[in-house]
Amino acid sequence: MPFPRLAFVIPLRRPLRKNTIPSPSVRTPYNSRRLVKIMSTPAVTRNPGDMIGAVNVLGTPLALHSLSPPTGFFRNGFCDTNASDIGSHTVAGILTGPFLSFTASRGNDLRRSGLTPGCRWCLCVSRWKEAYEAYKAGKIPRDAVPRVVLEATHQRAVDKAEGSAKSVDVGMLKEFAGV
Repeated sequence: MPFPRLAFVIPLRRPLRKNTIPSPSVRTPYNSRRLVKIMSTPAVTRNPGDMIGAVNVLGTPLALHSLSPPTGFFRNGFCDTNASDIGSHTVAGILTGPFLSFTASRGNDLRRSGLTPGCRWCLCVSRWKEAYEAYKAGKIPRDAVPRVVLEATHQRAVDKAEGSAKSVDVGMLKEFAGV
């Protein structure tokens, strides 16, 4: 006998994270079907061919940053962004041990994602800027600020929003440019 349709939604015990399936103990006929629909229609995917018009801080087409590990908000190797990218993952950085320690001390331990010194990763503008300002204040060493790949850093990293933590000056990025 099929399950009757429910007129209400049974809340889950804990909120779902993106790309996770709840344990069988919290599955109901309603949310099981809903999950299949959610999981089969990815919300955040983009191919390099879809990035027509993406520009880096030098004004040229945005370059590929890394496919191993796959980086970027869309995990397509580019530091591309859109309105859904609240963290603005637009700075193409080369990670260092001191930076990984610095960001872990701020609550974002990238090592837990398998990242190591030398990995290329699209960083949040605000975290890169926070490391830069800590270096300028003498709180951390210079190598705690990730080197930047300008050709792969999205233009939005330098878009000016008055007093915004989500933008940096292109001069700041050039100071740490290096491949």
